[in-house]
Formats: sequence, C-alpha cells, structure tokens
Amino acid sequence: MKNRVKVGNYKTVFKGTIYEIKQAKAVFPSGKIKTFEIASRPPSVSILAFDHKRRLLLTREYRVKYKKYLWRIPAGRVDKGEQPIKAAQRELQEETGYKARNLKLFHFTDMGQSLDWKRYTYLATGLAKSPLNGDEDEDITVVPTTLPKAYKMVKQGKIKNEGMAYLIFKLYHQKIK
Repeated sequence: MKNRVKVGNYKTVFKGTIYEIKQAKAVFPSGKIKTFEIASRPPSVSILAFDHKRRLLLTREYRVKYKKYLWRIPAGRVDKGEQPIKAAQRELQEETGYKARNLKLFHFTDMGQSLDWKRYTYLATGLAKSPLNGDEDEDITVVPTTLPKAYKMVKQGKIKNEGMAYLIFKLYHQKIK
C-alpha cells in the first residue's frame, strides 16, 4: 500500500450565514505540511417544473451580484431540518406560485472534495396554483417555455448558470416530458 497523506482533525475557521470553512493540517509522506480546506453550505434544490401544456417554467430573476435579470429555474436552499423534497415544494410555491402534485428526484450532485454542497433536482408535474410568499429580495417573473426552446437558449448561452444549463441539457436528451 502506498504511503498516504495524514490529515488531522478539521476545525472551523469561519462560519458565515451560508458558508462554513474548516481547515486541517496534512502531513505528506515526504514530511511536507500543507493545510487542507473544506467549504460547506446547506444543501439546495432546483426544480424542473412543467405546466399543464408541458412547458418548462423558466424564471427571469434579478440577481444582485450581476445587477441584472438572468434566466433560471426555481431553486433555493434546504432549511435546517427540512427534507429536500419538502424544500423543492416550498421553493416552487415561493418562486412560481404553483404546488406540484408529483415531485420526482431527477438529478443529485455532491460538489466534490473541497466543497461540501449537495444539490437535488426534482421534476415537478401536476401543478396547481398555491402561492407562498417568497424572500423579500426576490424579483422573479415566471416564463413558461417549451423544452426545445429552453434547450436552444442553453445552446445560445442565454441560460448562463452552468448547473441549470446542464439540467436542461440532460432533460432534453433524456426525452423526459
């Protein structure tokens, strides 16, 4: 067996509203010492929701970081103690005003070794009006869009969020309607 790096216990060095940073000392077989870091954040959900006309509910959402409106799909954080499927239903209601009769896990991602962030994506169908108040800072308009048009928007670079673009790309190629 190869000699491996020995990693000490991780200690929190920063805890913010969303992110927590932990560090640990690592000793390599050569004797070199480095610091390993892990950033963690609460899990999040994304929703690929289809209305009764089989259109994907895209959103135009103002994003403060970019100071402009971006194309997105409904998404948000999983609250502490909340199950991802419940968070998906809540986010869908907050951002689109619809509740889904059917929610099915479509995709799961664990972002990797240095970023502890789990992302769940659900397919939502059987939508019925059932709005919940969203976050005060959210400025969102729902835009029902055919899947082929959404796919074209991905290919044209109009949907800039790479994760959301991938989900639409995957959905389109799996021919899930």
